[in-house]
Amino acid sequence: MGVPLAMTRRIRITAVLLLLCAGWLSAFAVTGLYGRSSVYLLLPALLLGSGLGLLLKQVNIRQTVMALAATALFSLVLINQFLPQFSPRLSSLRQLKPEVHQVTIQPPPLVDGVVLPALPQLSSHVALHATLFAVLPGAAHDMVYRRHRGVDQVFVSLPDLGAIYLLQDRDSDGFSEQPILYHVGLDRPVGMAWIEDRLYVAEPSRVLELMDTTGDQQVDRERVVLDGLPDDGGHWQRGLVADDRQQLYLSVGSRCNACEEEDARRGTLIRINPESGQATEFARGLRYTLGLAVSADGGRLWGADISRRVDNGVRPPPDELNLIEEGGDYGWPYCYGDQRIDRWLGNPQRCQQTVPSHVDLLPGSSPVSIAFARDLAAAGAEGTALYIVNSGVGTSLLPPDYRVLLLPFAEHRPAAKPRDFLFGWFDQGQSRGRPIAVAAGNEGVLYVSDEQNRAVYRFRSKGGD
Repeated sequence: MGVPLAMTRRIRITAVLLLLCAGWLSAFAVTGLYGRSSVYLLLPALLLGSGLGLLLKQVNIRQTVMALAATALFSLVLINQFLPQFSPRLSSLRQLKPEVHQVTIQPPPLVDGVVLPALPQLSSHVALHATLFAVLPGAAHDMVYRRHRGVDQVFVSLPDLGAIYLLQDRDSDGFSEQPILYHVGLDRPVGMAWIEDRLYVAEPSRVLELMDTTGDQQVDRERVVLDGLPDDGGHWQRGLVADDRQQLYLSVGSRCNACEEEDARRGTLIRINPESGQATEFARGLRYTLGLAVSADGGRLWGADISRRVDNGVRPPPDELNLIEEGGDYGWPYCYGDQRIDRWLGNPQRCQQTVPSHVDLLPGSSPVSIAFARDLAAAGAEGTALYIVNSGVGTSLLPPDYRVLLLPFAEHRPAAKPRDFLFGWFDQGQSRGRPIAVAAGNEGVLYVSDEQNRAVYRFRSKGGD
């Protein structure tokens, strides 16, 4: 017996509706990830066009329009529910978009023998003045700023060279003079923090105190504050920050993607007395909190945690911004985000005792550096914001996420959701730079390190320094 004609027609219409849903889903995903000008929109255009043509052969125009609207709404709900990282931002669907300003990085005056990198053309919702502050022999993975005797100084750690360089702008023209080799011979230094005239530096297995006692801009005294940290693979970069009580906080990342660590120091934040070297666990359940910052009042410690990566084709959990408090358990590897249970290692009883994330960030965004500074998007000189550097390299499920976010703060708490501040590092499938560190300067100045171009950029709002 043959299939009845009515059933055959229903099967055809169902297949066409599925084709339309595939077209809408791919269109929303491409729009959310690459914007509405992406060449990748050719695929959803082909799917939707084919589906529309086939549907018109089965039903009338009115029914076709209704089917288009229904499949679009269904696909939008579906992608927001199950694949939020592919969801288009609402701002891309609104007619009134935030104004976008082109950010052209101004190169310094030409110097013989200095080869300048190809500078990225960036974008921002804030009108910014940008300069190429410095070109380095390696990528700066961390930066700390200080105002010393009226001069802006930025210290940068170059783990590939085992060195720390000093960048300073004596004539206040927005460009650093020749980089100064402040110290060398270190083992992959990353995290740095100033306490008075002492610079503390985190190697994978040690924390050092460095001093320039003669004032010649060269370290002449080195002291080991803490030794014997786990350095047997995994996340070797250490975040370091100091609070207003002159205590150091050191992050010790995990050795794995998601596992129960044998070394209890892994996946923790350690508090260190820099005078005695005494170290105690401050918080745990932090897989890889490389970005650390203390709030403007000096009393609150914030950290950006990089959650586990994609495993067996399953999208990863969101990365997190945490308000880190003493004794807190932030979940890893058993829970993530708002006490959500890990599908492989979690259990409900344990997750109920953990501290939920304060802000969930997009999965795979890899927030590697954070810094408090003036809110450059706010009117006037008032307002504080947390700047977050996303440096996600991307996966088969997620594209690279290179951008700097701005999170407004009020009364030392987030006052809104994170929004784009500097973007355009990765566009049309091409990487034009990769931000990796951020530091707050004087009077609303922001410094951003570009790993790909081995450069440091200086940003300030147009209309004031």
